[in-house]
Amino acid sequence: MIGITKEGDRVGQLEAIVCTECGLLEVFVGSARQVPFESIEGFSWVKKGLSYR
Repeated sequence: MIGITKEGDRVGQLEAIVCTECGLLEVFVGSARQVPFESIEGFSWVKKGLSYR
């Protein structure tokens, strides 16, 4: 699960890829275009130009 909307619905699903050589873990949202991000309580977009890495 990725989040809960104001209506209490659970939305989105997290998926992951793991490198068996080094253990690097990449997590991403499956079907991201179908997730109503603006409706998830506490959600906010990262400002343009800021990087998460």
